[in-house]
Amino acid sequence: MGNDDGSWLIKGGNMKKKIAFLITHGTDTMAWTLPYLNYALKNIGFNVALTGAQVPIREFYSSSDGYRNLDVAIKYLLRFKGPEIFVVFNNGKKIFKQSLWKIDKWDEDAFIGQIIAAYDSNYFINYERTIMVPIEDYLLGKLIIIRTGGTIESEMTEEGYLKPGANVVAGYISHKYSNLIKEISDNLIYSIDSSDMNINRLAIMAREIVRIANNEDYPALSDTSFEPNVKIVFCTPLMQEKDYRQIFKSAKGIILVGYGGGNVNIDVDSGFSPLKPIQEAVEEGKFIALASHAEKGVVDPLYENSFILIKEKLCVPIFDFSLSRAQIKLSYLLGHQEAIQKVAARTNNGSEIYRKLLIASFLSGARFRIEWPFPRV
Repeated sequence: MGNDDGSWLIKGGNMKKKIAFLITHGTDTMAWTLPYLNYALKNIGFNVALTGAQVPIREFYSSSDGYRNLDVAIKYLLRFKGPEIFVVFNNGKKIFKQSLWKIDKWDEDAFIGQIIAAYDSNYFINYERTIMVPIEDYLLGKLIIIRTGGTIESEMTEEGYLKPGANVVAGYISHKYSNLIKEISDNLIYSIDSSDMNINRLAIMAREIVRIANNEDYPALSDTSFEPNVKIVFCTPLMQEKDYRQIFKSAKGIILVGYGGGNVNIDVDSGFSPLKPIQEAVEEGKFIALASHAEKGVVDPLYENSFILIKEKLCVPIFDFSLSRAQIKLSYLLGHQEAIQKVAARTNNGSEIYRKLLIASFLSGARFRIEWPFPRV
């Protein structure tokens, strides 16, 4: 990838200009930024780590979990042969890729997700068998910090609330890791609470990473063609048929969040079932993915209340994807709808092949808990 010669990190004095990106980010929308960058960044020849904190960094010796997260992010930027895009969090104990859920508002163990590695004291567990290099003998030519705000660099205002605005990450890293990093570039692209993140700001982030990489002679590319009108719709006992119908009509893609293994209300006579609105939406050519309120486990349509959606070819389960990953992935695929349609048009049954291509593309990378015994689509 890029102009990488295969030795991502160079020993001792034989230093070439090798780069890595560290993105500081708020926790509220980090679960969307991770999969977005995985789809938006192309041809990268470097590692990208995202991290943040539940407690702001103030001084070098404060109690913030941000220090531990930064420390481990640096270690894995050095250790992964790459290229890898990953999140470091939970007080530096977990390294996540693709699927991520924030499950705790305040605790340092804020996330669960697809773990590719774990770190504790002086040892690590490599779950994904990612190619590693020993950290002791290697240096990094340039660390490029991308700051976006978030809790890690927030300060307390006179009114008594936290607001991004500090600039302490680069100073901490340069103070502690001068023996491992030859040069640090500090780049603020915006300073926001990550609740203010949106698809346009994500595109700015991806393009800025590519711009900087290209200036460093790493010919990366960005693909920011995402369809923003992909809605996450939660099933609740209070949602009526008319509510589902109204929301579905305004969406181009839908992540339907059912109960348990993906169950929904199928009692169409009650007036609270999404079944008829789902049928109508699919007839209009809309793609509906079936998710679950439950954060842990795999969406397995084992009960009638979910099986019927698969049997009738109405929904596609997200299996082990997080809600954020499923939404971003569907947004990316629908953003490339014309390209998929062109491929499908080469066949005799273009519309049917288009749907099959869309389903296959959406499910690529999904992990099944059991063998899928349902009707093939």
